[in-house]
Amino acid sequence: MNRPSSLTALVALVAILVAAGVATLALRPGAGPSAQPAAALPHSPGALAVTGGPVGALPTDEASLLAGRALYVAHCAVCHSATGAGDDLYAADSGQPLPDLRQHMAPGVHTDGQILAYIRDGISGTSMPGYGLLLSEAELLQLAAYLRTFAQERPVVGVDPGALATEQARPPTPTPIPDVREPLPSLVFVRDNALWGSDGAAAPAPLADLGPGVVVQNPAFAPDGLRVAFVALQLAADGTDAFTSTLFLADRAGGAPRPVWAVSQAYLRHPAWSPDGAALYVTTTRGETAADGTYQQQADVVRVDLATGASAVAISAARDMTFSPDGGQIAYVAMRPDGATAGLMIAAPDGSGPRALVPDGTFEELAAPRFAPDGSSLLFVARGEPLAGQPSGDSPAGAIAAWLGALLAPPAASAHGTPWDVWAVGVDGAGLRRLTAIYEDEPHAVFSPDGREIALLGVGGIYRLDSDGGRLRRVDPLGSYGGLDWAPR
Repeated sequence: MNRPSSLTALVALVAILVAAGVATLALRPGAGPSAQPAAALPHSPGALAVTGGPVGALPTDEASLLAGRALYVAHCAVCHSATGAGDDLYAADSGQPLPDLRQHMAPGVHTDGQILAYIRDGISGTSMPGYGLLLSEAELLQLAAYLRTFAQERPVVGVDPGALATEQARPPTPTPIPDVREPLPSLVFVRDNALWGSDGAAAPAPLADLGPGVVVQNPAFAPDGLRVAFVALQLAADGTDAFTSTLFLADRAGGAPRPVWAVSQAYLRHPAWSPDGAALYVTTTRGETAADGTYQQQADVVRVDLATGASAVAISAARDMTFSPDGGQIAYVAMRPDGATAGLMIAAPDGSGPRALVPDGTFEELAAPRFAPDGSSLLFVARGEPLAGQPSGDSPAGAIAAWLGALLAPPAASAHGTPWDVWAVGVDGAGLRRLTAIYEDEPHAVFSPDGREIALLGVGGIYRLDSDGGRLRRVDPLGSYGGLDWAPR
């Protein structure tokens, strides 16, 4: 999988932000990084300054450093390795050697302000992305503080960077994926930050392009297959932190998309149609950093009536809701107040009687559940490995592919954080199993109408595979963040 190019880095980062549902608007214009000398731990209150002025000292308490270590595991170790040396199996950097953080974190090499700026804004001309839209200000400080521990001769308050080697969940070696050029099935998907469609015969073509500065996400076919819902995020033209998220409808046959519902300073994601096609259910998230530096986020599923435009919260503390084929059940991802995912739930259409199919803490994060056409199971994407003691297993075809991959596949370029794969689970909570081992970056997966196949969109391309995980192949090399859907007919 190739990393996003520098020309598309901003779009990719916003897409990651919308997909993850964990965001703060921390990017601020201003002066460059601090020119003050770097300080060894502990840091003095005046040692840190970033664009926009001083924001306080790097924290040195144990809780903050442990939080920084967790952030490093989730976002950094996959490239920079457990110890910061950047030399393990999954430390791929598009052919460029990774810096040794043990040397770069030493006092006098970089200021604290420079380290904060590198984490927040990324490093131009390299594959290092910026995390200013993904992490809160408090999290950026915690991560920077933990990075400083790499230069310590002894672990700080018991935080040993080498311990990450055993803490970090290792994905299986990526499966070798054959490239097979074949017509795309009847899909709608995001490409080049626009809405595209394919009809199963002709080459795919754009359906809707909202212009520069607008991030298109999460297309979903109506039950009749004639309309497509999607969301779009538009940043303010004046360079401020203001933004608007809009729910759109587009005709499959073409024409200008029509706005249905819009919110400011909140993110929309994953619209889902009601079984009768009269309403859309869409996730809305709002976040803020409290005075004590803690990050809080409210994620709700909102019902939008297409006839009147009226909206109301349908399920609180939830995202990515989807209906079963018969409309008798819903599935959704439960959310914690800090914006972290808290398991995959199933419930009655009104949200009553919820029960966990994938319990809280099984994965680092999960997203985008979809029911199988027969209603017996759900697809979802997840990053990380199930915790010890959680029942899981590869599908038979997926196990064979993973075994072959372990023998044949070279190390693949890594995702920005722990990689994602496609999983399935029965509606009774049994049979949790991995369907892919492709080491992708926030993919989206959908069933074919007959349930025999799965289409998958990631930054590495568009893939097809059998519903049991077999016959995985890449059918189009042009990938993207943003999601896809398979036409119901």
